[in-house]
This record gives sequence, structure tokens and C-alpha cells, in this order.
Amino acid sequence: MGSARRWVGIVFVVVWALAGCSPDDDSGYHPNPDARDDATGDIPGTDTGPETIPCSELFDTDGDTIADAYESTTDSDGDTVPNHLDDDSDGDTISDRDEAGTSGDYCRQPADTDTDSVPDFLDQDSDNDGLTDAEERERWGSDPRNADTDGDTITDLGEVAYGSSPTDPGSTVDPDDFFVILPYEEPEQVRPLTFGTNLQVADVYFLMDSTGSMSGSIENVVGSLSATIVPGLRAAIPDVQMGVGAFNDFPSGSYGDGADQPYWHDQDITPDDGRVQTALNGVLSRPRGSGSDGPESYVPALWMTATGRGTTVGGASIPDKTCPVTPDEPGTRRGYPCFRPGALPIVVQVGDAPWHNGPALEYPYSFATSQYADAMGAMLDIGARYIGVYVQRWTTEGLTAMQAMASDTGTVDASGSPLVAISADGTVSTSIVGMIQTLASFTPQDVSTTTEDDATDLYDFDARQFI
Repeated sequence: MGSARRWVGIVFVVVWALAGCSPDDDSGYHPNPDARDDATGDIPGTDTGPETIPCSELFDTDGDTIADAYESTTDSDGDTVPNHLDDDSDGDTISDRDEAGTSGDYCRQPADTDTDSVPDFLDQDSDNDGLTDAEERERWGSDPRNADTDGDTITDLGEVAYGSSPTDPGSTVDPDDFFVILPYEEPEQVRPLTFGTNLQVADVYFLMDSTGSMSGSIENVVGSLSATIVPGLRAAIPDVQMGVGAFNDFPSGSYGDGADQPYWHDQDITPDDGRVQTALNGVLSRPRGSGSDGPESYVPALWMTATGRGTTVGGASIPDKTCPVTPDEPGTRRGYPCFRPGALPIVVQVGDAPWHNGPALEYPYSFATSQYADAMGAMLDIGARYIGVYVQRWTTEGLTAMQAMASDTGTVDASGSPLVAISADGTVSTSIVGMIQTLASFTPQDVSTTTEDDATDLYDFDARQFI
């Protein structure tokens, strides 16, 4: 963090004593060089030795244990009382006697804790920690002469700015936080920032091929949601919500029949596991379409999921989606499932068939509808990841298409392999959990950063200027 240091706007000319002494001791001391006539010709700046006078010639008019020669007749705090008569010369609410550091011997050099050539009794920030002496004493209870009162290696200013206690070593900066203190007018600091990309917030959308051959797979997901899928996802991602959709094919021509649709949306993203379970039960109980020609509408289903757009071509009857406004969310929800702003959308597509309008333009529809590139682009537009679970029964064409979508959306493991599992009906749920656990912990992520200023901090400046 950066902090603006505050200075007393007065110039003091102070010369330090060589050693402490008592008033009846005539050993030398450093007064203001202009405080007496130069009888020996040792004028500062033109000779080699400091001008000194014996301690027996010193006086302490105001009895604060600081010699008048150190205090001078200047009025540092502007209260019309000159320093040598003022019991608080810098006006910081701490008496000169308390700040003297002379152990009661006014022949001694006054304390200068931060060695800035301004003695503590004239320095409003004696330890140069960025907090005034008055603040430390009256507000925080910290030591004005110790930049780290509680000895926890974080300065008092750092703890105040962070929100921990400067007087309690058990209350300090969390070691997992990246916290930097930038001393005033000192060189820039460069530190490595170590961080992880494990997912913390994600929305998982189950998008199931619900044609007749998929009954066993759907049954497995339905029966395993509470016992396998939910615990597995929550173990991998602390804040995860779920939604449900399905697809068969267009109900026209050779593509499907009246029981088919290229996309059903059954449940918005929700934290309510019971509603997810109900939606999956609905997918299982819905009459099975035939998806008559073999390939299915994987691509249109993905495109509608990512865009929130519907379609009426090919006999379909799917309206556009408008997501409700959720109070206090930092942005708008996205896609047909209404993915939360700030959450990573993860589409888990489960199926066993080839793709119409696939990545190699295979099995094209005879009417205009979304293409593979459209679906992929829409997924990338919302920052979604794609996980495929291929239930292998026929050819591997569907597997190849899933692998292409996973790779094209950056959904790969640490070795760059697409996150697509080959599964049997009875292991679909464990495949889903395994792929999401890999995504949460081992998938390379593109990271962008922004700088933010805390407008509620103690000091009225924009911290972004220091980054």
C-alpha cells in the first residue's frame, strides 16, 4: 500500500550533543551553531570542528528536561508560546518532557527516534511510521516511538490500514494476502505475487442428450446427484450452483418426431439442490424422442445455452430467454441458464451420438441454424468451459466433436488434453465429478488483473497511483 507522510512545515537548525552530561559537568555539547559568538573561529561549514559550550552554561527555563539551546525561541506549533517556554512544542498532545528522552538530564541530546534530524519533541511523527504521534497515542494506543508496537513485523500504519491491531501481535496481516508498504519517497518495490487459479465460484449446467438410448445415463445422474455429484462438486469448488437442460433434435423431416426438441431448459442456475433434483427427474420422465437420424442437436443446444436465444426453425418452439435481475449482483446474468456474474460457467454435455453441424461441418441441417463456430464463439463470449461425457455405444464421432469443443474453449488438463470422459451408463456421475475436479484445480487459466482503490480507507488518496 502507499501512504502519504505528513511533515511539520518548519525548518529547524539543530546541532547534536557529543555526549550527555549534568548541569555541573563542563564537558562539551552541540548547541545551535548561531547561538553564541564564534570566539575560536570554528564556524560551521568553514572549519573542521563543531562549536561547543559547557553544560554548566545551559538552562531549562520551562523545566521539561530539554535545554533551551535545543528548543530555541522558535514557536514551532504556532501557539504564540516559544519552544523554550512551551510544554508541548510541536502541539501533538504529548508533552516535551515525555518526548525528551533525556532521562531528566537537560544536557543530554533530545531523542530523535527516526534519525531524521528532527528531535521527537518537535517531530509530529517521531518513529516515521506514517501515523502522527497524536493518532498513535489517542486513537490507536500504539507507541509513538516504535514503528512496530506489537513486534509482528508489520508497521503500525500497515496494521491500521489493513484493519488489524497495531498493539496485538495475534492480530496481524493474513500471510495469504499480498500486502506491500511503500515508504515515503523511497525506491519502488518489486515483489513476486504467488497465487493459485483454483476455482472458487462456478455455475455447472447439465445439458443431457435425452433421446431413448440415454435413459440409463440419465438415471445414473438422477440417482447420483445428492450422494455423488453435489458432494464432489462442493469439495472442488466452494461456491457452486447448478442448472439443468436437455436436447434431442429438431422435430421435422428425418431429424426427429413430435416428442423431440433441439433444446429444453429445465432449471435456471440455483443454489437449491432440491430444485436441481426435481429438474433432472423431469428430464428422466419426459417422453423420449427418437432423434430419428442418429446425429443430434448438440450444437444448437450449446448455442442456445450460451446466448439465451431461442429458435423456431425446423419445427422448434423455443422462446428467447430474459434473465431476472438479482439485487446486489455486480452485473447481469448470462445465457439461457442465467449464469451468475463473476461465476465461471461450466457446461457439462452428456451424450452418445454424433453432432449435426459438427466441427468438421459433418451432418449439416437442411435449414439455416447455428453452426459449430457459432456455438463455440458464444461459449467463449461468456467465458464458459465445456466438459463432455461421451457414453460410447456407436462410433467415436461424438467423442471427437466433444474433444474439439473442450479444446476450443480451453477446457483442458495440465497436459493440454481436452476434458472429455468416455463413460458407461453407470459411471456418468463419477466422470462428471472427476472432470470438474480437474477443471477446478489443474486447468490452465487466462488471468487478467485490475487495480481498485478502497474509497473507505483512512486517507484521502487513490492507491492505484502507487501500483
